[in-house]
Parts: sequence; structure tokens; C-alpha cells
Amino acid sequence: MGFRLFFAHTASEHGGVTHEGVTLHDASFAHKALGTGFGAVMWFWVFYRFYKDGDVLLYGHAPHFEHDDHDDHH
Repeated sequence: MGFRLFFAHTASEHGGVTHEGVTLHDASFAHKALGTGFGAVMWFWVFYRFYKDGDVLLYGHAPHFEHDDHDDHH
């Protein structure tokens, strides 16, 4: 019941901009909060992946992954 009440007024009844018959309503608090939260999660994920994989992105793979040295000393 609380979840339904929280999202009961997602589109505000007042305000907004009308252009050529199309009314764009202001975003509700719920949409702004969810957008901000998902945006923060996205940026935290991007920075986390850069923290883990940044060396590969900047410097390339470690030399032992590149098989340029083909010594045939078997």
C-alpha cells in the first residue's frame, strides 16, 4: 500500500509546458529521485570498472598475454 501511495502522483496535475497541443508535465519527485539514483549507480560502476581495468585501458595488456616472442626451443 505504501508503494502505491508513493507513486500515486507520478505525473503532476499542475504546471508543465504546452507546445502545439502536447503538454509536457514537470517530473515528479519519484522520477527525479529514481533518475538521480540510477545515474549515481551507473557512474559508480564506471569508476569501479576503471579502477579494476584502467591499467589495461591505459597501458595495454601485460607482456605475458602478448605472444610476440615465438621461441621454438622445445
